[in-house]
Amino acid sequence: MLSSLTRFATNIALNQTNRTRRKLLNNDSVATIERIDVPNNKIGTYAGQLWLAFASYRSFQDNRDGLLQLAWYVNDRLRAQGFRTSAVWRTNEGAPHLPEKVDYFFDKEAFAAAQGIPGPRGAPTGGADDKRRWASYRAGTFTNMDQLFLPLSFHYEQYEPMARDAKPPLVFRVDGQVTAIRPSVTPGDTKVTLGKLTVVEDRRLTADSPATYAVTNGVLPTTSDSALRRMNVAAKKAKHTLTMRQGSRHAEACVFLLLVFGGPPAVLVGYGLWKRRSFRRKTRRPISVGEPYGHQ
Repeated sequence: MLSSLTRFATNIALNQTNRTRRKLLNNDSVATIERIDVPNNKIGTYAGQLWLAFASYRSFQDNRDGLLQLAWYVNDRLRAQGFRTSAVWRTNEGAPHLPEKVDYFFDKEAFAAAQGIPGPRGAPTGGADDKRRWASYRAGTFTNMDQLFLPLSFHYEQYEPMARDAKPPLVFRVDGQVTAIRPSVTPGDTKVTLGKLTVVEDRRLTADSPATYAVTNGVLPTTSDSALRRMNVAAKKAKHTLTMRQGSRHAEACVFLLLVFGGPPAVLVGYGLWKRRSFRRKTRRPISVGEPYGHQ
């Protein structure tokens, strides 16, 4: 179970303009509650890459099938399924055993089956090899902070395995650099509360039909809450109607930024992060990477 929360700056929350003449909600925060482990990269915040660098250790513990959830966004259907793809990795010897190296591979048939097109005839086009590199992560030097081993930098590359090139072309890369580490963070220092009006996308009851609602008292409802269950039923019906009329496309609230708690002793990491795009030639929008990465 993963919870993510974003609080807006006061001047942003209180000074929204309405160009469409529709009444604005004027929420000062957004949150999501999900049933998978990887944070939502849907709007290009690189939360997945940060999670991979600093909070992904549980995904590698006792992992015997060689499959990992995607650290990037492709589409809502794969995200709701918690789609996993084949990967190889090496973790650091020091606790909490964060990854030093990860390579994700693209399996045509598994990808097609997850999209509801089983069988080799439904598999997408691409290179001749069955498993092409989809993404690559490399951590830099690790530092020991109170028996917690953290990378001081990382390099991440995303590829388009469905291209017809002999090698999958590089779509973008992200470089992260730690700028400060503050040890001995007390629980009170990391306490994050909901805003005065928080829009929540809740996937606890149904992963592919989230209930979207607003919270004004700073308290999230439990899964046994009758109002939440009614909203979940309504979300299912709405999704079914949209599926009948428009296929499986449906609108969802945008949620962004990452908060991870629990596990080893808490450490607050300050980081610098920048992205470099690389298009070797003009191509159509990548299909296996996701829409958000088509924008700066």
